[in-house]
Amino acid sequence: MSQAGGETSTGIKPSDDNNINRSARTLSSFCVKAPGRICLFGEHSDYLGFPVIARAIPLYCSLLVKTELTSEKDDTHTIHPNVIIHLHVPPELGPSKVYDVGNLPYSPPSSENDSVDFALAAIHEVLKEGWDLTSHHRFDSESDVQCSVYDVHCWSSSGELPLQAGCSSSTAFLVAWVLMLAKLADQDLQPLQLAQLAHRAEVTHFGHPGGTMDHVSIALGTTISHTIIKTCGAWRIGPDLWEVKPLPVLRDDESDNGMWILADSGEPKDTLKHLRRCKHDRLQLLREKLRGDWDCCAPSEMLTDTEQNLWKTTLINRDTEHEATKIWSGCDIASPSNSVGQSLALLMKRHHEALRDGLGLSTMKLETINKAALDAGAWGFKVVGSGGGGCGVAWTSADKAEEVAQAMKKAGAKATWIFNSKNPVLGAHVC
Repeated sequence: MSQAGGETSTGIKPSDDNNINRSARTLSSFCVKAPGRICLFGEHSDYLGFPVIARAIPLYCSLLVKTELTSEKDDTHTIHPNVIIHLHVPPELGPSKVYDVGNLPYSPPSSENDSVDFALAAIHEVLKEGWDLTSHHRFDSESDVQCSVYDVHCWSSSGELPLQAGCSSSTAFLVAWVLMLAKLADQDLQPLQLAQLAHRAEVTHFGHPGGTMDHVSIALGTTISHTIIKTCGAWRIGPDLWEVKPLPVLRDDESDNGMWILADSGEPKDTLKHLRRCKHDRLQLLREKLRGDWDCCAPSEMLTDTEQNLWKTTLINRDTEHEATKIWSGCDIASPSNSVGQSLALLMKRHHEALRDGLGLSTMKLETINKAALDAGAWGFKVVGSGGGGCGVAWTSADKAEEVAQAMKKAGAKATWIFNSKNPVLGAHVC
């Protein structure tokens, strides 16, 4: 979003008419929460068509919602029936916005100079589905519907979820926003349907290719619906766009499978810079030099050193995820000397090294935090998200978790959080 400022009007003209009489009646209030997520394997791979392993984390974006019925009549007794959504965001995220549902601007933007508004895109997408955003409240009379503005005030808060730090705070907001719209429209969405709508609003609405890792992880949490096993350890998402497979909870029945420690470096990530190299350059390499096949035996003289590096890094990341899936799902036995968690953490460490050395996604500060974690006894560490700043996650034994977290803080981490891999995380929900 743009720099902080006053309230921006989107699709509604601020009125300077002092002759309008208003009276508001609160109809309902509710809260929507959506968790952040971490990617453990397959970072920067889902948009290439490879599967990833990710899971939600118990740090939430929250939307506090209040609906009001506001009767409006001016001195000409003109009626103003409409639905107006007021989005109030923290000042550091930019200006608040107002969406007049009956008079929405075009989306996607008609000019490259216009900012991308995912909340607006989501409203357009749900209206395509025929949703009535006043369905949540049963009005007392027909005159309520005809003579009123249905105001929806929505306050956004990220809580402890780090912003712009690789934990998908923006998608968490969008998933919560779509779920809020579903609540207003009295639509009962299954978690995967919620993920699909959010993906439409954030990705396909703008004609962009993109994976579904963020949307699935956030909408589903670690909950498995309609099964005896109610929770999972993580999701394997892909290679097909909506192919979702639960991976088991790593229990400590016979050995210590460890805990995760998320560390915020405090450095803002540079998503666009890294996407150009990690996504666009690799897709161009695949299309123009590898004939659409990553396993193509392209002569080395056909590839520049940079292209060779991108190619080899991509294969390392793909194969590491594949090996991790086999170990996590129990198809392969972990090293006799290591627990499943420790074996996976060592693979995660290999994944990080490829992201760092092959794609340039780490920073000096993240590497300082990485070294501190490993020196304190962590099994592995990797950068989280688009890279170039943001967060990293360490995987360590339970008895070392506090010590590793303190070491990461001393190395410069702005904040750390310890997650028990066995504890379930609620996906997006109304509370």
